[in-house]
Amino acid sequence: MQRTLAESVSIEGVGYWSGETIRLVLKPAAVNTGIVFRRVDLPGKPFIPVHVAHRKNISLRTSLVKSAFNKENLNNPCVEMVEHVIAALVGMRVDNCEIQATSAEMPAMDGSCLPLTEAIEKVGVHEQNYERIVYFVDDVICVGDENAYVEVRPIETNYCAATDLPSEDHSYPWTRSCSEERRLAEARFRTEALACAGDAEGGLCKEVPGSIYSYELDFGPNAVIERQCFTWDSSIDSFTENLAPARTFLREQDAKVLRSRGIGTHVGPEQLLVFGEDGVIGNELRFDNECARHKTLDMVGDFGLIGCDVVGHFVSRRGGHALNALMVKELLLRIANVPCIAFSDEELGILGGIAPVFV
Repeated sequence: MQRTLAESVSIEGVGYWSGETIRLVLKPAAVNTGIVFRRVDLPGKPFIPVHVAHRKNISLRTSLVKSAFNKENLNNPCVEMVEHVIAALVGMRVDNCEIQATSAEMPAMDGSCLPLTEAIEKVGVHEQNYERIVYFVDDVICVGDENAYVEVRPIETNYCAATDLPSEDHSYPWTRSCSEERRLAEARFRTEALACAGDAEGGLCKEVPGSIYSYELDFGPNAVIERQCFTWDSSIDSFTENLAPARTFLREQDAKVLRSRGIGTHVGPEQLLVFGEDGVIGNELRFDNECARHKTLDMVGDFGLIGCDVVGHFVSRRGGHALNALMVKELLLRIANVPCIAFSDEELGILGGIAPVFV
């Protein structure tokens, strides 16, 4: 069944980019609302849907705009850095929620979505009397290349445990090549209602597995952040304990470049992890593979832009927000009754110049 918050809950924090203090109010929403943002600081308090069609291409973060057809207009209301908020709701199995924001940027908090997760746990969730439609991946889809890719495969495929370590040949138990033939293979879906609709044997609810998310992080030899991987199995307990606490990170060299541009000058070690030649600067890791966990968290948030439940094993090697969004579009094109999604020139370049067939 669909779920929403049992009651409203608020949280405050400072934005990475703006330095502003931002307040979010997460409110219960009716069935089939999905996750939506609302800019309460703007005239008319416009809504901004959480859907890949409303995603604007901005580096280092996931941003959404109100109008999907006028993304570059500066007057088009937007929200930025939304991936952690969406990940918290997806990880806690909240289907319907209105997020009221007092600014375009989301609060950074401690660089993770743990404060949001704790806020949701505080008020609890309410099960709504309406079914969730789930799409199951029956074939393999891949976007990207051998250097960096995102792949989704059927859930039955074996996957690595969170304790798996990198091998010397840069492979993992779940790593596959990303051939042109497999990337363009047609994905088949079967649709099932996750509800107590009943059956001939006694009317029991069907048990539907959750998705699996796997990430391999690799900055190359002699990098200040070592190669690492992580897998999350979609369980709520595992999310709150193993994924939600993972924090935003960057290399010291990248932090210096951003500060030289006047970006993030107010941000301290308590809001993110900065890696130098000798390891983390002014902070301590919560997990040995915290960076891979955080990239997995970003995957969960970005795949929340699908706007419906797609069950599969999502695998990423060195992927980021752009590849995640491209995979979301590929998936939506293969689900019946989903409107056509426009591909940018940059995305068509990643696809090798071949425009996918619209359903």
